[in-house]
Amino acid sequence: MIMKLPFFILIFFYVCSSFLQAKNTSFTKSILKLQTIDSPERYISAADSLNTLGENEDAILILNKVLSHSNVKEKKPLFAELNIVLGDCYDDIQAYRNSLKYYLISYHTLNNTHDSKLMIRCCVGASGVYSSLGKSDSSLLFLNKALPIAENNPDKYVKYLKTIYNNLGLVYIEKYNHAVALSYFHKAIAVSEKAKDIDGLSSTYNNIGNLYSEITEFQKSLSYYRKSHQLRPTATTYGNIGMIFEDLEMPDSVLFYTRKSIAIDSKNNDKGGLSASYTVIGNFFKKKQQPDSALHYYRLSSAFAKEVEDVEVIRNNDYNIVEILVKLGKYDEAKNIALKNIQSVKQGGNPSFIADVYSQLKTIFSRLGDYKTAFQYQEQNNIYSDSAEQESKTLELQRVELNAEYKKKSSNDSLIHIQQTVFNNLKHSEEIKKQRVLLFSFIAILLLVAIFSILIYKRYKVSVRQKEIISLQKNEMFNQKLLVEEKQKEILDSINYAKRIQYTLLAHEDFLKKHLPQHFIFYNPKDIVSGDFYWAAEHNGKFYLALCDSTGHGVPGAFMSLLNIGFLSEAIKEKNIAAPNEVFNYVRQRLIDSLNQDGQKDGFDGVLFCYDPKSFELSYTAANNKPVLIRNNELQILADDRMPVGKGEKTQSFNLHSIQIQAGDYLYLYTDGFADQFGGPKGKKFKYKPLNELILANHHLSMQEQKNNTQINFNAWRGDLEQVDDVCVIGIKL
Repeated sequence: MIMKLPFFILIFFYVCSSFLQAKNTSFTKSILKLQTIDSPERYISAADSLNTLGENEDAILILNKVLSHSNVKEKKPLFAELNIVLGDCYDDIQAYRNSLKYYLISYHTLNNTHDSKLMIRCCVGASGVYSSLGKSDSSLLFLNKALPIAENNPDKYVKYLKTIYNNLGLVYIEKYNHAVALSYFHKAIAVSEKAKDIDGLSSTYNNIGNLYSEITEFQKSLSYYRKSHQLRPTATTYGNIGMIFEDLEMPDSVLFYTRKSIAIDSKNNDKGGLSASYTVIGNFFKKKQQPDSALHYYRLSSAFAKEVEDVEVIRNNDYNIVEILVKLGKYDEAKNIALKNIQSVKQGGNPSFIADVYSQLKTIFSRLGDYKTAFQYQEQNNIYSDSAEQESKTLELQRVELNAEYKKKSSNDSLIHIQQTVFNNLKHSEEIKKQRVLLFSFIAILLLVAIFSILIYKRYKVSVRQKEIISLQKNEMFNQKLLVEEKQKEILDSINYAKRIQYTLLAHEDFLKKHLPQHFIFYNPKDIVSGDFYWAAEHNGKFYLALCDSTGHGVPGAFMSLLNIGFLSEAIKEKNIAAPNEVFNYVRQRLIDSLNQDGQKDGFDGVLFCYDPKSFELSYTAANNKPVLIRNNELQILADDRMPVGKGEKTQSFNLHSIQIQAGDYLYLYTDGFADQFGGPKGKKFKYKPLNELILANHHLSMQEQKNNTQINFNAWRGDLEQVDDVCVIGIKL
C-alpha cells in the first residue's frame, strides 16, 4: 500500500508525474483512497509543499482527508499546523473568508501551547487576510501578537520578522500614520539586508513606493518602485510603475507598464492585480475623453475586485463611472450608483472621498431639478470637506517629516558611494605605482582615515544629540497638536450643540405653514450659530412674526439672539402686550436693564408683524429695518424707526404702522447681511436697491423657486470671498 512506502518516494512520484503531465492525479488520488492515515505529519508537510508550488486545490483535498481520517485533532500543535496550511491555501486562491476561519481555529488551538513558530505563522497569516478584507485594526492586533515573539529570537525568525515589519508598515499607511509606517519599512530593509533576502528587499522597496505615492511624492515613489523592479520584476512592480506614470501624466508609459502587468497577472490568474491594472487603463481612457472605453475598463476592474472583495477599488471605480455618466447626461443611472457608493465610502472613513461623493450627489440632484435634496447633499459635502481639510494638514506635516527622513537617507547613501569610489581609485593607484609611492600613499590613507574617523565620531556625537533634541521637539509638538485638536473638537461640539438649541427656538416650519401657507425662508448663518433669527408666536387669536438681526454674529450673536427671543416671548405671552411697538418698547427696556450697565449698546435691529385674521389687518413696528410690500407688481418700501431695540441715541417710543392687506400682496423681510455682502467683479457690496430689484423680478415665481434663486444669486455674488454677516430673507404671499 502507498501509505507504507517511504515518504520521499511519494514526493518523488509526484515530481515525476508532473513531467508526464499527470502531476496531481496519481499522487492526490492515491492519498484520497486511503482509509486510514497513520502518519499525518508527512501528509501535512506534503500539502505545505504543494501550497508552495501553487497546487492549492490538491493541497486542500489532502488536508481535508487528513482531517477526517486521522486522530490529528488530538495532537494540538499538529492540528494547528494543518489549519495554518489550509489558511495559506485559501489565502492564495483569494478565498479570504475560508482562510480566516482556519487561521482562527489554529490561533485558538495554539493559545494552550508554547509553539512560538506556529503562533507567529498563524498571526501573520490572519493579519494578512484581515488586511485584504480592509479590517486594519484586526490586522494590527495579530501583528502586535506576533512581533514580540519574533523580536525575542530575531535570528531564528528572521523570515517572519521581515514580513511582520512590512505588514505593520502597510497597516499604518491605511491609518494615515506614514511616519510610523516608514520606520517599520526601514526595519524590514535592515532584516532583509542582513539575511541577503532579495525578494524581501524588493517587496519592501515596493511598499515604500506605495507610501510616497499615498502622499503624492511621485518622483520618490517612482525611485523606490524602480529599485524593487530591478531586484525582482513582477506584475506588481510593472503595475505600480504604470500608476505612477499616470500620476505624472505620461500616457505612453502608463499603457506600456500596465499591459506588462496584465500579461503576468492573466497568466497567474491574479484577480486583484488585474482589477488594479484595468482601473489604470480606465483612468487613461477617461483622460483621453473616450467615455465608452473608460466605462468598459472600470466595470471590468470592478468585476475582478468583487471576486477578491476589494471594496476600495470598487468605490473608486464607481466614483469614476458616476463622473462619466454625469458628463453623458445619464443622471438616473449615475444617481443609483452614487447612492450605493456613498454608503460604502462612509464605511471607509476617508472624509475627502466622502465629501467628493456627496458633491457628485449634489450635482446629480441639481441636474434632475431636485434642489432641496441637492442642498442637503451640499451641506454634507461642506461638513466632510472641513474634516478633510484638517486631515490634509496632518498629512502635510507627515509629508514634511518623511521628506526630511528621505533626504537624510539619501545623504547617507551618497556618503557611502563617495567612500567606495575613493577606495576603488586608491586601490587602482596602488596597483600601478612603485613600492615607495605605495608606502607613502598607504601612510597618507591611514592619516586621512584617522582624521576622517575623528570627524565622523564628532559628527556622530553631535548627530545623536540633535536626534535627541528633535525627538523631544517632535514629541512636544505632537502632544501640543493632540491637545489643540481635542480642545478644538470640544469647542466645535459645544457650538454644534448650541446650534441645535438655537434652531429649536426658531419658528418651526410646520407652525409657519399653518399660518403662512405660502412662504420661504433663506437662512444662511456666517458661522455655525447665528445672530440673525426669525421667531413666531400665536397669542389671543393673533399671529406674530419677527425677523431680527442681533448685535454680532457667531457665538456672541447667538447668545444675543437667545436673549432677544426670550424677551419677545415674555412680552407677548407673559405680559400680554399686544401692540408690536409696545412689545419693542418693553424688550428695549429689558435689554437696557440686563446688559447695558457698562454703557454697551447691545440689542437688535428688526421688524415685528402682528396679523389679526378677524379684521385682515396687519400691524407692525420696525427698528432700523425696512420691510418691502409688492402690490400689483409695484414695490413699496415700508416705513421704519431709525433706532435699534436697545440702548441708542433715541429713546422715544416705537411707531405702530398698519396695512390693510389685499389678496395677491407679497411681503418681504430681510436683515442687512445680503445687502452688505462683498462680491461681484469689483468686490463691492450688493446694496439694498439691487436686492429689492431682485425680489421684484422673482416675486411671480413659486416660493421654492424664489428661495433657490435668492440662494443662487447670493452665492454667485459672493464667489470666493468670505461671507461678512449672517443672512436671512423671508418672503410671504398674503
